[in-house]
Amino acid sequence: MKDIPTLEQNDSKALATRLSLAIDTGEIGVWDWNIESNITIWDDRMFEIYGLDKIVPMLYETWINKVLPEDRPNVVASAQRAISNKTKYTDQFRIMKADNSVRYIQSSVDVVCDDSGKVTALIGLDIDITEKKIASDTLILSNTRYELAEKMGHVGSWEQTFESDELFWSNEVYNIFEFDLKNTMTFEQFIDRVHPDERNHVALVFEKSVKEHNKYYIEHRLLFPDGRIKHVIERAEHFYDENNKHIKTVGTVQDHTEKKILEQEAEKSYQMLFKRKRVTNPTFQ
Repeated sequence: MKDIPTLEQNDSKALATRLSLAIDTGEIGVWDWNIESNITIWDDRMFEIYGLDKIVPMLYETWINKVLPEDRPNVVASAQRAISNKTKYTDQFRIMKADNSVRYIQSSVDVVCDDSGKVTALIGLDIDITEKKIASDTLILSNTRYELAEKMGHVGSWEQTFESDELFWSNEVYNIFEFDLKNTMTFEQFIDRVHPDERNHVALVFEKSVKEHNKYYIEHRLLFPDGRIKHVIERAEHFYDENNKHIKTVGTVQDHTEKKILEQEAEKSYQMLFKRKRVTNPTFQ
C-alpha cells in the first residue's frame, strides 16, 4: 500500500517550499557551521554573495577572512555570545570580494543544540544589503546636511495636518521656539508662544490666506516666559483636497531677531543723526 502523507508532512513540505521561494526571491544565502569540525556548509547563493568559487569543505577561517579586519572582532564576539547564551541574533558586517568591492551583509543566526543542551552548530541566512545600506546612509547624510543648513540659516520647516491638529516641526523650529524636542506640538501651543499683542493678527492672516488660497506670509514676535522677544518670518503654502477642503499647510519659519535688532539700531542712529543736524543747522529739513 502506498504511504499517505500525514498532515504534519504536508505542512513541513509546504513550509520548506515557501522557505525555498523566499530564499530564491530574496537572494538569501543559507549556511551551517559545525563548531566541532569547524566546517561550514554553504548553498550556491552564499558563494555568489561572497564572490567565491565553490569550495568543499568550506572552513570557518576561509569565511572569516572575507570579513573586513575592522569588523571581524565584533562578528566573532557576536557568535561567541550566541554560543554562550544559546540565543539567536542578527548581525551586520562588511566583506571584500575578489574584485576588491566592499559589500554589506546582514546575517540572521540561530543555534543548534544536542540532547544535552550543548550548542553544536550555528545556522544562518545571509543577505547582501549593500544597496539598502547605501540608500539609508545617503538619506541620513542628506538629513544631516538639511538640518545643518536649517541651523546655519536659522530657518526651520513645519507641516500642519488639520485632521489631527498636529504640527510637525523640524529640529530648528523647536530651537527657534525653544520647546523640548520630545513635545508633540499643536497649533494652540504655537499660538501661546506668539506675542499676545499679535496673536489675533497672526490667526487672522493665516485664516485669510487659507480662505483665499493665497500663500501665507507674516512677520511677528515671539514672547518667552522670561520676557525675551524674538522676531520671526513665516512663509507657507496650503493644500486642498478634490472638494476644495483645506487639508494641510507646509511652511518655514525664520528667526531674524539679529537682523531686526540691527535694523532698529540703524534706525535709531539715523534719527539721532537727523536730530543733531537739525540742532546744528536749523534750516536742515
